[in-house]
Amino acid sequence: MDVRPAPGAGVGLHRGGLHQAAAPRARGRPAAGARARGRRRRGRRAAHPPSRRGPAPLRRGALRTAGPRGAARRGRGAAPAVGQPADLHPVHARARDRAAGARAPRRPGVTGADAGAGVAQVAGGLVLAPLAAGWIQHLKGRLQGRRGPSALQPYRDLRRLWGKSAVQPSAAGPLYRAAPAVVAAALLVAALVVPVGGRAADWGVGHDALVVIGLLALARGALALSAWDTGAGFGLLGAGRDLTFAVFVEGVLLLVVLLAGRAVGGSTDLVALSGAAAGGAPWHSAAHWCAGAAFALVALAETGRQPVDNPDTHLELTMVHEGPLLEYAGRDLACLQWAAAARLWLMLVLAAGLFAPTTGPFTARLALAAATVAVLCVAIALTETALAKMRILRVPVFVGGAGALCLIGLAGSLVQGA
Repeated sequence: MDVRPAPGAGVGLHRGGLHQAAAPRARGRPAAGARARGRRRRGRRAAHPPSRRGPAPLRRGALRTAGPRGAARRGRGAAPAVGQPADLHPVHARARDRAAGARAPRRPGVTGADAGAGVAQVAGGLVLAPLAAGWIQHLKGRLQGRRGPSALQPYRDLRRLWGKSAVQPSAAGPLYRAAPAVVAAALLVAALVVPVGGRAADWGVGHDALVVIGLLALARGALALSAWDTGAGFGLLGAGRDLTFAVFVEGVLLLVVLLAGRAVGGSTDLVALSGAAAGGAPWHSAAHWCAGAAFALVALAETGRQPVDNPDTHLELTMVHEGPLLEYAGRDLACLQWAAAARLWLMLVLAAGLFAPTTGPFTARLALAAATVAVLCVAIALTETALAKMRILRVPVFVGGAGALCLIGLAGSLVQGA
């Protein structure tokens, strides 16, 4: 085949030139122009190695390859590209720390003591609260020369009431129907806030004493609103008395917390207060003793025990805490009775945690707290047996005496600190 142009022809193909141009590509090698461009590119790379030039410039898709896969593919560890944000994503930040040899900080895990404290809080608030009330009733019967009800009688009463249907008055409104759930929820959350044995689990609500006082006030207010919703005479009478006493009781509780908090730098955290009491630090001051005596007096008024109120009375004209409960029955009454027992349990656990010195591991402190609660139940039974119910008009004077003790202790601590 000869495609050489004839003499005088202007256009044609030369077979030799065609084979010379096509032979390198047929043998798998680039053409002469491509080889020349490759030699120039390799020469530039040899003159400027990448290790001396620093990080590569930002190119398209660098943000997508900045994560763990991109870092491993580039082979540069965790160094981000120029112009790329250092903390693009938490996953990428952790990958950068792992590549650089750093360990990301970890949150402290839940210890066995914290788990045990959480179990003790839930078990105490839900299960053991009626047992404390039943134990006091049993001791009162024994001290009065009677056989007395069993310590497990509150559980039988709650089971009997829970099996009955709720009977509502004709004038009942939404406040009346919502009050039992609100009261029970407030007392349950308060039981989760109060530490047991100097420890408390983290339930996300903190451990502040002001939160506990606020939850107790919420439960009292919900019960008073339920009495006003029905418009019953005896319920309104008891709710009005309860709110009147609450003005003095809540103020004295705040003074007790502030006085006890001076031992830990003015903090109102119950865990810190329990730790200070467990270490025995505040017991050398008279202010702590004044706070303990004031708390004992105000706890009787808060829980409706004698001599402030008689929880076993059947006389409607003398009722205070039991007045709003007259219009409830069935499961609603069971919730309210459990809430009353939980309120007593909270006061006992607070007294054992804030004013009883306990040392040692958590199990020993938990056992000492249980023994302290049992001793306080005996003291309440003795008080209710020896003292009669006082007149309504003398209750503010009784609670005011607790407030006076707090003020005396606070003044003494200020003078001692100065």
